[in-house]
Amino acid sequence: MVLRRVDFSLPAWQGGARPVSPARLIGSWRATVHAAGERVKPVLDDQAMLDLLEQIEPGETRRDGLRYVLALMLVRRRLLVAEPSRGETLVLRRRGEAAEIAVRVEVKDPGLDEASLTNLIAELEQLAGNDGSGEEPSGASPKAPASAATGTGAVQ
Repeated sequence: MVLRRVDFSLPAWQGGARPVSPARLIGSWRATVHAAGERVKPVLDDQAMLDLLEQIEPGETRRDGLRYVLALMLVRRRLLVAEPSRGETLVLRRRGEAAEIAVRVEVKDPGLDEASLTNLIAELEQLAGNDGSGEEPSGASPKAPASAATGTGAVQ
């Protein structure tokens, strides 16, 4: 499985634009870049999210879904790196760890429908301080005016 991020503008997304087959949608998010000083403090910071991923035991559909979405969020935040894998399992390691010695985490795609996936993403984004208005892309100017952008992640 190879993860590939595909970005869409808000008008394109609202107009129905989606990843082209054979890619399939595994998540979507909306972010707004705020002016300097308008930061929202997250309930779960990056380290807490990494710890939670390690603590969630697979085995039940909702828990597997939560674990899967959490893993995708950590890849999106560039804390984890997805390695090429076969089948429906993500193989992840922490960014900066040498591939030869890194501890790997395997996360199985629970095969959730789009509505379930969207609900889990929304729940986790609220806990992580990204309710659709708190994410600032790397390289964003702190003096830039607030603007909205929508992105999607796709697996091919």
